This record gives sequence, structure tokens and C-alpha cells, in this order.
Amino acid sequence: MNIQRKEKLNQKLVRYIVEKAVSNLFYGPFKIDIIFCSAAYIKNLNKKYRDKNKATDILSFEFKEYEYDENVYFIGELFICPSIAKKNALDFKDFWDKEGWASKNKTKYLIKKNTEYTDFEKEIVLLLIHGILHLFGYDHTGDDDDNEEMKKLQNFLYIDAAIS
Repeated sequence: MNIQRKEKLNQKLVRYIVEKAVSNLFYGPFKIDIIFCSAAYIKNLNKKYRDKNKATDILSFEFKEYEYDENVYFIGELFICPSIAKKNALDFKDFWDKEGWASKNKTKYLIKKNTEYTDFEKEIVLLLIHGILHLFGYDHTGDDDDNEEMKKLQNFLYIDAAIS
């Protein structure tokens, strides 16, 4: 669902990344609600549920329950703020060249050969993967081993999506 109007989103890319990432973590029919929202909207959620009075790029709410009428596993909800994602893409422009992350050559074409994706689209992909990992219980606020495990899996899922 897109309840913000500032940034245009590539829905095919979003759908592909979600399906690709979840297929590495879960087998079977699933549902994830993804809501693209404004900075004010995500700020209110962040205040209400995390007691942080600031906007953020993504919030994940894990549910993990079966919807028996549809026999689908409802994993949770992701709230993503595209305007903050766009700002992050500009602020961390050098991130995509960073050693230890997916090389620019491997991430150039994400899902469609000869189509270069913008840093904003790559940031959205990264947020989707990051949020999905949180929905599956991965965390980066614990010890260094937890942080490293999540980082490695995030990198793997990003590269897997980029070269498949």
C-alpha cells in the first residue's frame, strides 16, 4: 500500500525482492503488508511503539500467524518511508562502493538486464531485505555475533536478488 505521494515506487521491483528474500527464509504461501508512508506517519508510529520521537526509514512489526481462511502465513508488516530512503541514498552515496558489501557490478541490474537501478531503488531494496530479516527474528541491537549474522544474511539476500 502506498499512502505517500512524494516518491514514485517501482512496484515490480518491490514484489520481486519480497518474494526472493522470503523464499530464502520460508517455504509456503505467505503475506507481508508493506506500507509506504510519509515521514510524519512513520514518526508517529516510532513514537507510539518505540518511544522515539523521530522519523525513521523503516519499522517492522512481526506477527507470524496463519490466516486459516486463506491458508496463508501472515509474517508481519513493514512501514517504509520513501522520502527518508531517498535522503539516505543521497547521504550515503558511497555506501554502494563500500568494501564488504555487494559490488556495484553485481547490483547494477537487480532484476532486469540492461536496466540500471537508481541508488534510491537500491536503498528501497536494502530496506525491504532489512525489514524482512527483522520479521524473521533477526536483530542488530544485540551482541556483535547477532549484528554480524544479520549483516551477512542481508548481504547474501541482496546479492542473491541481484544476480538471479
